[in-house]
Amino acid sequence: KSSIDVKEMLDAADVVYMSGGNTYYLLEHVKKSGFSNVLKDHLDAGMLYLGSSAGAVITCPRIDFIADMDNPDRASLDDFKGLNLVDFLILPHIDHKKYGPKASKIAHDLRKTDETIIGLRDNQALYVEDTFIKIY
Repeated sequence: KSSIDVKEMLDAADVVYMSGGNTYYLLEHVKKSGFSNVLKDHLDAGMLYLGSSAGAVITCPRIDFIADMDNPDRASLDDFKGLNLVDFLILPHIDHKKYGPKASKIAHDLRKTDETIIGLRDNQALYVEDTFIKIY
């Protein structure tokens, strides 16, 4: 979609749902389509953003931490800056049969940094509004 198409779709919506998949590929197309440029204004106007798996990870300040779970080669990104909608890292699938061990390694590696990371099981949701954060 073009940035005009994306803006028109977002103008007509109250909620946007971003599904999972390859985080790098998703972020590439979020940037190429112009979605990343118009989303913040819509969120400030009250739009609700729902993100699942990669759709949650792209809201972080950066996405390169997820490389053990996703293939960065699936996209052509100039940088790995996320949408920066939250000021922490979201690590999905910590209890998943396939991705759980990879998520554990990522969490272990991130403990060496000063970044905040929130790990989520597959049956959990993270709610963020301003500075309020709750895991359901």
